[in-house]
Amino acid sequence: MFKDVLTDFLEIVKDAHVIAYDAAFDMSFINNELLRASYPSTIFDIASRVSCAMELATQKFGLKRKVKLDAACKRYQIDISNRQIHSALLDAQLCAELYFKLIDDSQVPLSRTPQSNKHRETKPIILPKAFKPKKTNETVQVNFCKNSECANFGVPAKNPVYKNYKTRELKRGLVNDYKLTLAKDGTNQLTCKFCGQSTTLVHNRCFTLEADRVKAI
Repeated sequence: MFKDVLTDFLEIVKDAHVIAYDAAFDMSFINNELLRASYPSTIFDIASRVSCAMELATQKFGLKRKVKLDAACKRYQIDISNRQIHSALLDAQLCAELYFKLIDDSQVPLSRTPQSNKHRETKPIILPKAFKPKKTNETVQVNFCKNSECANFGVPAKNPVYKNYKTRELKRGLVNDYKLTLAKDGTNQLTCKFCGQSTTLVHNRCFTLEADRVKAI
């Protein structure tokens, strides 16, 4: 327990410059443990200074949002291959290496975080064909935004155009203000760029026949 190592802990951090990656988060836990151990002071009183490597990295990279330890290390090409599972000791070592690079003006970080995994190649998807029932002879295309308050409501999505007509190679992306996305279950969905609402792509012929069947009941 923390109180069992409190004396050793105090000897290490007393009047020291404490550096943590997410200092606000980490110090809150330490202060809570000090309180539970009935110690009268906080880490901010014990240490001479507490610095947050994450705040420093955020400023150094010119970001407006928090940056994760992995991403910050990648900017300085620090090896994180051993960080497969959470390890306090490894995280502390990486934080230390990162901090010294952050305060060294001769160390220039990459302009963006390199991707560890290559994006898989996406293939264009053809929208379900419109259906024209013999009874009405009216074209049915129900793949559109279902948000009645959206400008895209009732406006059918249009298929991507050909990149190369001879090879029938299609460009990625739809023609008008829609995009194709994948649901968590792998289902292809139509997403409106205006309101962000997504709907599962529908087979127009099956939809029409089912609607007729329900009406006949």
